[in-house]
Amino acid sequence: MTNKIWKYTIILCVAIFLMNCNLVPNTDENIQQNNESSLPSQNVTLSNTPYGNSISNLVNCAKVAYYDGWVYVSYGSTFKMKPDGSQRQHISDRWGDYINVTSEGIFFSDRSGGYRGSSFIIVRMNHDGTNIQQLNRQFSHRLTVKDDWVFYTAPPDFSLDTSPDSVLYRMKTDGSQCVQICNHPISRFLIVNDEIFYLQNHESESRYNIIYEMDIDGSKGQLFYDLSVESLQYQDGWLYFINREDEGRLYRLPLKDKKPLECIVSVPYINEFAFNGGWIYYTIDDPNTYAIEINGDSSRKISERRGVHIGIAGNHLYCEGGRYVRDCVLDRIPLSGGDEELVVSFTLH
Repeated sequence: MTNKIWKYTIILCVAIFLMNCNLVPNTDENIQQNNESSLPSQNVTLSNTPYGNSISNLVNCAKVAYYDGWVYVSYGSTFKMKPDGSQRQHISDRWGDYINVTSEGIFFSDRSGGYRGSSFIIVRMNHDGTNIQQLNRQFSHRLTVKDDWVFYTAPPDFSLDTSPDSVLYRMKTDGSQCVQICNHPISRFLIVNDEIFYLQNHESESRYNIIYEMDIDGSKGQLFYDLSVESLQYQDGWLYFINREDEGRLYRLPLKDKKPLECIVSVPYINEFAFNGGWIYYTIDDPNTYAIEINGDSSRKISERRGVHIGIAGNHLYCEGGRYVRDCVLDRIPLSGGDEELVVSFTLH
């Protein structure tokens, strides 16, 4: 009798061991597995927000925006279409980076001059492409429209050159009341309510892209968190960023008390990421695009396609590609995963 009990016990232990060997742990190293959590099929329109685009899109150069049921694309030209790709309508031959769409029209940093002739001035036009206005004369980047203000980075002291050192400006959406609101160079910024969070180099050390904060008028600038980061973004009370001090992994930090500092994606060398519907879409140094739940519990590969300047509009993730510098390609991938679809391609002259 005792021998039979031991025999059945050994068989049961072996069976449990073999079952466990076939289980795949839910870690970021297994991001290609297909978990049960469903990916969102679309994103939320920005019509009722004070911003001209999502923070994620703006951080990633903003080739697309979703406004009032339309996907606006500024890439080779400016056009709009329904989220399913239908009713495509040409708006203007003018186009650029950091597209913002509000009730006052379409804004972007102009790249219509091509590879060497682009001015990067800020342009505004009506939703149908009429009434095109030049709002400034500077080499401008990091454009964000909030309410009736336009925030952007450009060379200091209203210089018209192309200096790599940029400071922060703001002006009214008609181009008036333009002021420089900080004196130190910054590399990135984002606006959360009436605060601006931005990245600048540490004053006393050779450390780059440290997180600072200031009021929306440029006052009360101070260190927020002493960490070197990239791709600073905000979502639901948390700052998210790529941690330069931990091999480029994705982290988050609560605004309220600045702790705890949490690692969300433990895979190193994140390139870009964007938020939608409780999920984070991201790319790493391989040919694929991935998505992970915002709490880090479930992750998966959504496409065997990786591009740069990823952005979300309507029910797709958009990404830029091309084999050579002047070969410009914009594809899109369904948010729920699937094959890529060509949106537009052209050669930059």
